[in-house]
Amino acid sequence: MQIVKHTYKDQVIDHIYQLLLDGELGPGDQLKESLLAEQMGISRAPIREAMKELIMNGLVDYRPQVGNFIPVLSPKEIVDSYTTRGVLEGTQSWKPVKSLPPTILILSMI
Repeated sequence: MQIVKHTYKDQVIDHIYQLLLDGELGPGDQLKESLLAEQMGISRAPIREAMKELIMNGLVDYRPQVGNFIPVLSPKEIVDSYTTRGVLEGTQSWKPVKSLPPTILILSMI
C-alpha cells in the first residue's frame, strides 16, 4: 500500500491545473493569492508555496510588484514544445523495439 500525502500546497497546484483544463484560466490571466485562498478556504501561505513551485516549473510567470500570471507562449515556444515532445516520444517508442530479437525485427519487415 502506498501512502499519498496531499498537502495544501499540492491541492492548490491541482486546483490551478484544473482551472487551466476547464478553461477558467488562460494565457495572460493573473493568479490572485487572495482569491484562490478564498475559493479554497485556506490561508495564503500554501498558495504562495504552490506559486513558488509553479514558477520554478515555468508554469507561472512572476512579475515583481504586479503578481503571478499564466504565461503567454510565443509561436516559437509552442513549436519548440511540440518538437521536443515528438523527439522524446520517438526515443521512448524505440526502446522496446531495441530489446526484441533480430529475427522478430526481420520478420516484421517482410
